[in-house]
Amino acid sequence: MFKYIRRKFGEASFTHTDSFDDAKKAADPQAIGEFVEVKVNDIKIDFIKVKKEKDGRAKDTSANVQGSPSSETQKVSGDKST
Repeated sequence: MFKYIRRKFGEASFTHTDSFDDAKKAADPQAIGEFVEVKVNDIKIDFIKVKKEKDGRAKDTSANVQGSPSSETQKVSGDKST
């Protein structure tokens, strides 16, 4: 069995909001504050890729066609061939 995987590639614009006790900490880009929220403002999809991947499950039926189980084919009544 196969699965199809879709990956979207693009860009996003977002706003990440943190809370701080004082302005000096808030002005420091390395400081870690208390998380408040992340808001996604805009998403732009540049392109999409679809890939066929094997999912690892066993297939229930065989794709191979089997011939007659006996070495000789039985003659059908009414058949005029020799």
